[in-house]
Amino acid sequence: MQHSPTTSTAELCEHVRADSWPFDVTLTLDEHLGVTDALVSCRQCGQPYLLEMLDWQADQRVMRISVLDRSQAAGVIRDLTRGSCDLSRAAAEVHHLRTLSTFSRCLLLIQARTPVIEAVVALPPDVRLPGGSWRELPCDGSWLSYARSKTSMTNG
Repeated sequence: MQHSPTTSTAELCEHVRADSWPFDVTLTLDEHLGVTDALVSCRQCGQPYLLEMLDWQADQRVMRISVLDRSQAAGVIRDLTRGSCDLSRAAAEVHHLRTLSTFSRCLLLIQARTPVIEAVVALPPDVRLPGGSWRELPCDGSWLSYARSKTSMTNG
């Protein structure tokens, strides 16, 4: 059974906003035509986050974002960058971090080429985020359409 993080109202730092890219990519966990999953930190305040792609089309991506505990994130980054002869250790460490993390109640609509956050989309309580990897999700444009619709409602 796969454990997925809970969803909460975990607050993003004030630097995570539309028309910005406040992140330094600390460690890329997965990529396909660009970063899909990564440990990042805010350039301004150092808050660590886990970004995970839910959906994509062309250069737009919808990312789920989890607020991480600073010491837990630092430990995983230290362990993963140090390396190990145990091939399953990295996957186990990332899985453990995911189970400890809490999904934010926001999605990020990202222009991947630039990169820039096009919109931060607040999720209502009844919307449940999938816990699996983007590789297990349909990536059929539904999350992208959802994020775009919420963006157009708030911008116009």
